[in-house]
Amino acid sequence: MRGNALTFLSGRLIALVVLLGFQLYIVRKLSSVEYGRYALVFALATLMQTTISFGIPKLIPKYVSQAGIRLDGVVVRRLALSLIAVRLGATALLMAVSWIVARHFGWVDMGDERLAVIGALFILIGLVQIDADAMAQALSLQRLSRNATVGEAVVRFVAVLALGMNHRLDEAAVVLSVSIITATCASVALVVAVLAALRCHAGLSDAHAIDWRELRATALGGYASSMAWFASSPAVMRLIGARILSSISFAGFAFAQTLVLSFQRYTPGMLMFPFVEPTAMKHHARTGDQRRLEQTLSLVTKVDMIFVGAATIGAAVAGRALLDLATHGRYGAFAYVLPWILIYILTSSVYKSFEIVAVALNASSALVRTLALSLVWLAVALLLAPRYGLPVLLLCPIGDALSRLAIMHHALRRIDVRHIFDVRMGAVIVTLAVACVAGGQAVSLLLAAGPILSIAIGSAAASLFLLLLIPIRPLRTGEGDLIRAAVPHWIAPYIARLSRD
Repeated sequence: MRGNALTFLSGRLIALVVLLGFQLYIVRKLSSVEYGRYALVFALATLMQTTISFGIPKLIPKYVSQAGIRLDGVVVRRLALSLIAVRLGATALLMAVSWIVARHFGWVDMGDERLAVIGALFILIGLVQIDADAMAQALSLQRLSRNATVGEAVVRFVAVLALGMNHRLDEAAVVLSVSIITATCASVALVVAVLAALRCHAGLSDAHAIDWRELRATALGGYASSMAWFASSPAVMRLIGARILSSISFAGFAFAQTLVLSFQRYTPGMLMFPFVEPTAMKHHARTGDQRRLEQTLSLVTKVDMIFVGAATIGAAVAGRALLDLATHGRYGAFAYVLPWILIYILTSSVYKSFEIVAVALNASSALVRTLALSLVWLAVALLLAPRYGLPVLLLCPIGDALSRLAIMHHALRRIDVRHIFDVRMGAVIVTLAVACVAGGQAVSLLLAAGPILSIAIGSAAASLFLLLLIPIRPLRTGEGDLIRAAVPHWIAPYIARLSRD
């Protein structure tokens, strides 16, 4: 368990550095128009991942992880291939129809048809890579996942650097083409390894049939929840922004989004959820231990809240200096976007925990109830954004997320799930973060801080936030026990100091 977690984390952290470098490089090399096109295709990819998900992201960790335990490997292998085929076929069909309709009514201006074809291939291979990696995680193939993730990111960055140095990196289509090639290689390696692993699980379980009623309920609940999240997701807000913002405003907003979303992929929550979700579901299926499930998810959510909280403080105090430095002064005016998107991704981490426990306990019907509310928030954004602009695209997602969290919290309490989110400690962390932001901004104004000093003050404010959490002892005893079981023994005494009874 400890070795798998460290392997998984090491790969994701290495890829973080590489992909951040990739994003910073292309935003400098591409013009605002071309970067906007790249950002638009990326947003469309996220749209397709959600609208054509059919609950598959929830089915993979629940059912693939049961290969050799509750389900025969041959059965899971057929299910895995079917899930990939359904996603690819439906996505290709939707994109073809959407393109024909959009061209007929003149709704799109993506440069030319070449970019549209390249964008479609980018979206399709991205779906295969995401699903294949999720299956590898469900089968505990952490080393394979790490090699594929890091290798793909490194090769992509090196290829883009080579093109840039040879003055051939002036179009979004070039960046997307490189990504298609590298993602295809990674996807093939993942799919081959997953199928081989499932063959090894053949005959290890007497169960040869899937409970299709349970599978359909899980898929429906997961799909409704994904669509609820998607209704006010960064991808949708970006698509709305593309219609109402000027080219420079959209490029600045898109870059700020991309920077935060790249950061999100490697926050503790997003790093650990692909590992924790199938592991927690497998453990719960074997033992029925609901308390352990809740403790695990509460721990991941709390660590994520602390980590993202520190980043939000830094962005609120020194965001403009950081963006000016990263983009040579092109998009510093949009620094105010950063803390709001960081707050949104923090709520997403808590909601992800609610989703996992709802699926594990076969209470996915609660997820369906969030969809109608999210559609209301989407309607509000569509109605107000043309008049009030970017602030609407920042505030509506947060309002939607908080509303969904309230619904899920109430629904899970009705089935005696009460410890996924530590409300008391969450309030303490938020209060402390707000105080650090106010203090950091006050010091910056008092000293009339320039870029370097602003970054230093922002870093100091974030560090102070982390230090002040130590005497507060943010971890429950059970959460501290989970960390001590996963870290080297010499660290355990320090973890004990962060735990309270």
